[in-house]
Amino acid sequence: MLFLIFVLISAFLSEVTYRDRSIFSILKLPIQYVYWVTLALFVKTWIYNYSFYNLSRYIFYASIIDIFYYVFLNPIFHVFYPNSFAYIIVVAMPLGYYYAMKRFSVPMVILISIGFVLGVLYSGSRTGTALIVFELIMLLSLGNSQLKKVSLIVGVFSLPIIIMVSANVYDYDIRQAKLDLADILEDYSPKIAHTLRMEENVFDRDKSFLIRKLMIQKGERIFQEHPFFGVGPGNFTRYYTSLDIDSVSSWLHGNELKYNRTSAQNSYLMILAENGILALTSILFVILNILWKGFYYIRTFKNNAEIYIYVPFVALIFYGFILVTTMGTLFWFFLGLALTLTQRRRHLS
Repeated sequence: MLFLIFVLISAFLSEVTYRDRSIFSILKLPIQYVYWVTLALFVKTWIYNYSFYNLSRYIFYASIIDIFYYVFLNPIFHVFYPNSFAYIIVVAMPLGYYYAMKRFSVPMVILISIGFVLGVLYSGSRTGTALIVFELIMLLSLGNSQLKKVSLIVGVFSLPIIIMVSANVYDYDIRQAKLDLADILEDYSPKIAHTLRMEENVFDRDKSFLIRKLMIQKGERIFQEHPFFGVGPGNFTRYYTSLDIDSVSSWLHGNELKYNRTSAQNSYLMILAENGILALTSILFVILNILWKGFYYIRTFKNNAEIYIYVPFVALIFYGFILVTTMGTLFWFFLGLALTLTQRRRHLS
């Protein structure tokens, strides 16, 4: 609620922008924030009145449909962008995994899990691929005895190989291994294959990374000018500030006007720039509180359903650094679910 109060104050004190905004445009986003915060509180309050198993079932089948659509129909009728698709699957996968574990045999659960990973890999999202693999390893290691055996077998066989490779191979061998892996992934994820083939530091010429770095520069300059309440909700792409593009990279060829219209591509940066340090502090307090109290379910894990909320919420926090996740319902829905981790009234079923 404090976060919502600071957003509303920020909207009331909204800065003048170089792109005109109507009264409706200024009010629309604060109204959406009211809806999102209300949704999170509603989920937190009433989640124990619903079957978590049924909720995970709906999310499981919705995720399967999303993957099918993205692979076969999205090229024809475009709905998903790669990063947004990967974000949805990564966040939804642990809940879908919970349903699959309850509903199907262990071999089927492993097969379904591989399908989730391949779906994200197909999108070409490098962050999404890393996060869904991280989630899967965590879920396998915390699952029932049979799934723990799978995780143990993978670890026993992979760890010595990793140690031997890191200790003995030469730079040439590493480059060749990267090229071989790129050839394998070419048909599934051309973007990741291209990254593996790059000889120089990938970040030196990765446009996605460089633009995010430039947006951090813009966010810092906005914060210096408007530290407490920012420039107003929705104004990051409408607020003009001087940018030192050459200091970031000579590979960015756009002008200042173009990059000033670019999304923050970082949830925390956007909140800081648009709503100020007070709003960012309030939402970070909620997130850190969930992380701290939710860790209780890691330490005392007994195959409770809450673990399948905690894992995607951790992934959600990481995603906040590369996407503006707070501008969609999914973030606030999972925030509401994660808030149940702080209640400890009884376990979800």
